[in-house]
Amino acid sequence: SWANKGGECVRNNQARTRNVMVKLHDKIADRDISVASMHWSTSAGDGPDPACAEKNVLEVDEKLHKAGYGGDLLIFGGDFNEPDRKDNGDPRPWFAAANGDGKGPLNYRDPIYRACQSADDLQQCLENNWTAVGSLNRIDILFAQDGAGCRARTRRAHTITFDEADAAAEQVTGIPDEPANYSDHRAVRAEIYYPD
Repeated sequence: SWANKGGECVRNNQARTRNVMVKLHDKIADRDISVASMHWSTSAGDGPDPACAEKNVLEVDEKLHKAGYGGDLLIFGGDFNEPDRKDNGDPRPWFAAANGDGKGPLNYRDPIYRACQSADDLQQCLENNWTAVGSLNRIDILFAQDGAGCRARTRRAHTITFDEADAAAEQVTGIPDEPANYSDHRAVRAEIYYPD
């Protein structure tokens, strides 16, 4: 990932910011999917792009579309380490570029944002889907696009609460767990569909 160092975007040398991308083949549906897992650097700089998220989002889009990748679905997500919105509720530039439902030019679907569009109050719904402890921001997000560059169809988008995660862990392991001890981030899930 790119990191903001002294007001400049430079490559981050931390192992945790090395992003992973793979092209998979679904043998049952006979379709290809390119998936990228992101962990961008933290917001260390000043100005409108303190974590170089704009540069990072443009790069992941470019790489998902490069030769050897692409396919019927393109999905990327993870810990972006820069919130989706500014303090006044306006989208940050990186999120505005990625979010096709907000008319962003990269034209990906953010399933949580899409689900919140039908809520009475979009901003409140987004705040209710916060992912980082101590904040009403989302820094953990999924994005999906079909191979034609259109927003992928999604449903059942949900931000997993700590209690839900702990209950699932207890169901598998049989060991009761303390709330929020697996992470200080909440996970996001969605069903993402191939184009018709």
